[in-house]
Amino acid sequence: MIEAEEHGRGAASRAWTLVLAGLMAAGGLVMIQAARQPQTFPVFVAAALVLGLLQIAAWRQNGFSVGMVLGLAVIWRIVAFPVPPVLSNDMYRYVWDGWVVLDGMNPYAFRPSDAIFSEWHGQPLAALLNSADFYSVYPPVSQVFFAAGAFLGREIPGLGAIPGPSGEWWPSWMGIKMLFSIAEVAGVVMLSRMLQPRTLMLVALSPVLLIAGSLQGHTDILLLPLLAAGVISWAKGRWGTAIVWITLAAWVKLLPLVLLPFLVLGASPKWRDRLRLGALAAGVSVLVWIPFAATYVPEHIASSLELYVAWFEFNAGPYYLVKEWYEFRTGADWSKQIGPAFRRIHLVILFVFGGMALLMTSRLRFMTDAVASRFGAGTPDEDRARWWAWKVGYAAWVLHLVFSTTVHPWYLVGVLLLGVMLFEKRIPWHWWVLATLSVGTYLLYSHGPEPYWWFVRLAWGAWGLTWIAMRSPGWLQGILAWRAAAKYSLMRPWVGEREDVLDLGGGEGYLAWRLRQANDRRKTIVAEVRDAVVLPVEHLHYDGFVLPINDNTFNVVVLGFVLHHAEDQEQVLREALRVARQRVIVLESTYGTGFERILLRRLDLLANRIRSASFTRSSMQHQKEHLHHRTNAEWITMASRTGGHVIACRPVRRPFHRQFLFVVTPE
Repeated sequence: MIEAEEHGRGAASRAWTLVLAGLMAAGGLVMIQAARQPQTFPVFVAAALVLGLLQIAAWRQNGFSVGMVLGLAVIWRIVAFPVPPVLSNDMYRYVWDGWVVLDGMNPYAFRPSDAIFSEWHGQPLAALLNSADFYSVYPPVSQVFFAAGAFLGREIPGLGAIPGPSGEWWPSWMGIKMLFSIAEVAGVVMLSRMLQPRTLMLVALSPVLLIAGSLQGHTDILLLPLLAAGVISWAKGRWGTAIVWITLAAWVKLLPLVLLPFLVLGASPKWRDRLRLGALAAGVSVLVWIPFAATYVPEHIASSLELYVAWFEFNAGPYYLVKEWYEFRTGADWSKQIGPAFRRIHLVILFVFGGMALLMTSRLRFMTDAVASRFGAGTPDEDRARWWAWKVGYAAWVLHLVFSTTVHPWYLVGVLLLGVMLFEKRIPWHWWVLATLSVGTYLLYSHGPEPYWWFVRLAWGAWGLTWIAMRSPGWLQGILAWRAAAKYSLMRPWVGEREDVLDLGGGEGYLAWRLRQANDRRKTIVAEVRDAVVLPVEHLHYDGFVLPINDNTFNVVVLGFVLHHAEDQEQVLREALRVARQRVIVLESTYGTGFERILLRRLDLLANRIRSASFTRSSMQHQKEHLHHRTNAEWITMASRTGGHVIACRPVRRPFHRQFLFVVTPE
């Protein structure tokens, strides 16, 4: 009977998988056909949204095989290949730049509207360009694809025979799009080697990926095989190969440049290796730029990028929010000031990230490692340690989109791909949701601003809510991990190599995790009154008064910001001294004036309220009734009353409050 029931459920599951596959195939084909003309854009958007819902259902059902995903992906791309460029006009510039290169000129030397192209101005392509007064901003690897595709369009007569708009540009565009489609399919196949089938389905059958690739053909789709190759190479320990792939990706679309500094620093702790990888990235960059090198290139590209930032805006939720707020407050349009300001803020944050990666490598590595362990999203320690650089680079990429004034749907391809590859066990649903709902912004071109604004609000609102639901716990745990690394850096001089350590009141276990990593401690245990430990460290529960541990069991006992929450501070310290063979290290918040005491209490209550709102397994709210801070002298006096001898103390100045570290030995 049981076997029959299981067989029946299996048959039903397989049938439902086939139904979902059939519905997704039909939805994709409807979407592709509706993208051919603006009059059917509402059908195109509706099909994309339905396809997104079907993807969620298929992901939950988890019945798709790799073959099914690849089969659907290839069929869609074959059908989408001959669709003309209706959703965007960027591709006309691709063809123009390709023609310029084939004509022996530098694509960065002149603008399409310049007189040197007067003989071309009568052609249909010239009238279709959207930025004829701008210098080209497409990097050299993209230019190679443009030129190669235009060449294929001239040399392969069959490309011009594909039904489409009239004009000499059509065969060239078919050649470029063919190369894009080949790269897209190759990238999907590479992803199939890395991802589970249902995760692969979310990417390969994503409406935005289809739009960016075979349906409309944007350079962003070239990031798919290059980023995948970089991640695969990194996973195999081929740091240099990974650097080459990511450098090539950066010269397709400038944004991957934010990854390179972190990857160079993260590949090895040795500066010799870092310099070698940095030189490799520089060498590849020189090679791809040599055919286009000229003194005017930086100035021309920078001028066009400046104009894009100052004058172009599309689907940029955070930017729109700030812009509307300023307009509401002042009645004036601040867009020309906010765009450049956002760019400067982003650059400052990038420099901060770079400085942290350079000066605080071990702390960043520990934070990403600990958060991955907390959420079960990591690999074994020796593998996970290599990925912190990618995750920090990913965060820098995310910040670019947050501070951007233009976020076309296809701009989200890179962050979606990288997020899925790095966080498969914690899929970045917020970016997937934003990418899917942003398809609705295409209604601007057929039905005007009203539906466009509705979809901008819907897409970014859903992005924010999904981020809060899925990612805010990770950020909070990251802060706790960073704080634990800071505690360890202060305590390290008094913790010898290979000593047994008790982390008393260790909370989630981040400090114990850091202590265990350092110098291969023989034993590191957390003792906690709450059910709070979330990391895979050994721990025990106690009542807050008497530790269920024999005397002189541990070399060292650490108390990191614990005593000021204790119901009986002296009893906690007395128990710590009892079980310690050598020393107790205490790090505490302290104050010097009455105002500092009030501020410290308020900050402590606020921090613990936020901490208790995280998705840890217990609340810290009850601790506020025992909250009691002391001055430096009062902490030393209390330590003496408990039978300890203070052998060292160190005041630590922090931006918002004082800290005090003191070391106590049993008398």
